[in-house]
Amino acid sequence: MKNDRFISIGMLIILLSSFEAVRSQNMTIIHDTIYSEILKEKRAIEIMLPGIQKTNTNERYDVLYVTDGEWNTKIVSPIYEFLADKWLIPKNIIIGVPHNNLEGVNLRERDLIPPHDNVPLSGRADNFLSFFKNELIPYVNKNYPTSGKNTICGGSLGGVFIIYALLSEPQLFDSYIAGDPAFWWDDYYINKFAADKLHNFSDTKTLIMTGRGTKDGSDFRSMGIYSMDSIITAKAPSGLHWKSLPYLDETHRSILLKTIYDGLRFTYHGYGEQIGFNPMNGVLLRNKPIRILPEDNSYHLNLRYTTDGTEPTETSAEFRGMDLTGGVTLKLKLFSPSGRFDQTVTGNFKLGDVFPALSKPKNIKPGGLTYLYFQGEWNSLPNFKNLKPDESGSIGQIYNSYGEFNFPKQPKLTCRMEGYLEIKEDGYYSFLIDTDAETKLYINDQLIIAYNGVDKNKGFQTYVLPLEKGFYAVRLEHFQKKRGSGLRFNYVPPGLKPMPIPLNFLYSSPVSKTK
Repeated sequence: MKNDRFISIGMLIILLSSFEAVRSQNMTIIHDTIYSEILKEKRAIEIMLPGIQKTNTNERYDVLYVTDGEWNTKIVSPIYEFLADKWLIPKNIIIGVPHNNLEGVNLRERDLIPPHDNVPLSGRADNFLSFFKNELIPYVNKNYPTSGKNTICGGSLGGVFIIYALLSEPQLFDSYIAGDPAFWWDDYYINKFAADKLHNFSDTKTLIMTGRGTKDGSDFRSMGIYSMDSIITAKAPSGLHWKSLPYLDETHRSILLKTIYDGLRFTYHGYGEQIGFNPMNGVLLRNKPIRILPEDNSYHLNLRYTTDGTEPTETSAEFRGMDLTGGVTLKLKLFSPSGRFDQTVTGNFKLGDVFPALSKPKNIKPGGLTYLYFQGEWNSLPNFKNLKPDESGSIGQIYNSYGEFNFPKQPKLTCRMEGYLEIKEDGYYSFLIDTDAETKLYINDQLIIAYNGVDKNKGFQTYVLPLEKGFYAVRLEHFQKKRGSGLRFNYVPPGLKPMPIPLNFLYSSPVSKTK
């Protein structure tokens, strides 16, 4: 079917209708007005509050200001809703700012165009910006639970105003999203203004500009976006992280949809991410390298690393996986455009020897480790010495096909699993625990992984050991302080991906007194 890659008008109407339904269900919409002494007129504003939890009265929210609110808010809000529902961005308060009419003439040109324009009823962007600074933003901050982090978005003339705000009052907003901005207005005045005014920023700012991209680049150039990008590149202001994106096959009317999506993703790039590499710690042999890989969901992130223990910078080598051998301190850092979601993780790899195997123990049975449940009033892993288990059995009964343990859903339960692991071939083996509770892993009575159950970003732990063919004593200790605390236990054999340890490789022994 010709042009079947484009959304039909009927389909678009259905989508927008469903978006509006979601919008009304998940957000509280308030229609308010404030009188502006600066503009000498009453201004309508549409306030959209996220689903605020009454039990968490201390939660604060970033604010997303929308220019041309009379039509743009209906475009912005469902895109925001989608991203927030998928945990790709945090919850925001949305403030739609429509423009007034005078004798049937919309005053958006007056509000959005900077001074030095000769068109009647235009060129008062300084007043409109002052309205934001001295009246609107203080009003929102006073009456709603705001975090102090503000984003402004809009298109066309709104994009001109957004750049004017960045240059004139950079402290008002942290992020700027401009769709197909009409930089050509008044003989590219805003570009000249930027060339004179652009300077370093004391705080980190993010900016995304989008335009209609044609194969010959004419739209991107005629709107002045290419020129603005060149000015920013030449000035290279510190603290400003920006992108210019051309969209092929879009129009001036359609471009805002993609702009808002990409703009919010760029603004909150790194939000909710948990970076890491696998394995994250362990023992390496001198002349036998191992491949270190980033987490599968982190390839789209700006990750930089060092191997000497120093803090990575944005000029450090990009991390997409590497071979390591011997003793190394690997530091990995996520750099987010806003700087708000930067994070660093460290892995320590020691130079060592092959971990020796045991002779095959007597009286062991394949099919899983032995588990022992203990109940008591503890606040952390107890000393198991002389404790009597309340229940025991084989983990084959509680270990599922994902390598997860199905513990009873009761608070303050301690579980100890012990037995032997058979290694079928020599090589590097990584052990993995993923948990939200205090957990320890021992191999041959040596503590390999210890997680305290506190730092949620460190619940996923891996450790690599050079093992030889044979048997190894394995012990897992897990303290469940709340109902349903989970634990996943996997390993990574040589050349393979993380997987549950086959039950026929795990052996139980007669229940022994705890060590």
